[in-house]
Amino acid sequence: MAYFVYESWWGREYSHYAMVHFAHCIRCNNGRGRKDTQDVTGSLSQWLGPFSDFHQAKDAATQTGKRVKLCGVCGPH
Repeated sequence: MAYFVYESWWGREYSHYAMVHFAHCIRCNNGRGRKDTQDVTGSLSQWLGPFSDFHQAKDAATQTGKRVKLCGVCGPH
């Protein structure tokens, strides 16, 4: 199973986060983002990965220094 981390620093600092996704998640789309929309945040976000396991992805998310979240759609574990 592959994982990606979506790192966002859009908006105010308290809203910055790093979110862990399964690669097959509709919001992740293997690190390309939602296929039905364009990334409106531009350079204010990036995808990290792929990672081969959840712990690697979570460690990468933690290393960003941002609040770590898990995707509510795919529920990675």
